[in-house]
Amino acid sequence: MPAAHLLCANGATKMRNFLKSLFGIGSGESLDRELLARVLEKLKREPSDQLRTMLEPSSGEDEWSPEAMLAARQLLDERAKGLAPEPVYRTVPRAADDRAAREEEPVAPRFKRRLLALDVGSRVYCRWRGRSGTIIRWRDDTEEFYIRYDNGDGDWANLSMFE
Repeated sequence: MPAAHLLCANGATKMRNFLKSLFGIGSGESLDRELLARVLEKLKREPSDQLRTMLEPSSGEDEWSPEAMLAARQLLDERAKGLAPEPVYRTVPRAADDRAAREEEPVAPRFKRRLLALDVGSRVYCRWRGRSGTIIRWRDDTEEFYIRYDNGDGDWANLSMFE
């Protein structure tokens, strides 16, 4: 077989494999279905633009597992079809009257009331990551918030993670 034909066939195989991996076709046997389900559940709180960023080739192939990539594609597809909702969270601080009402809420014994002042825009230090960051998203229904660390990484947290 001529070398040029061999290169062309090899290139076609690589392209086919790339497209299969891109759309999650043919890789079901090698995926951990239990992990896929857990990752999919975790990704539901991420906005679609964050999922699209995950899937960009420049995000680094080694950064995300095949299960995470497939879960992100599936969730984006479900959202596009109206089968899964976009998460709802705030990206601005609470209004002044909401902050005042929050400060009057009853709290559990030994809960540090100063934690109620945390909100979008608050700077925090996360001991579990050894990093500082800023809260950029807040889910009022679950009291979870997303911290964008100074190095660009991010993580979801809740008030129970702080002292």
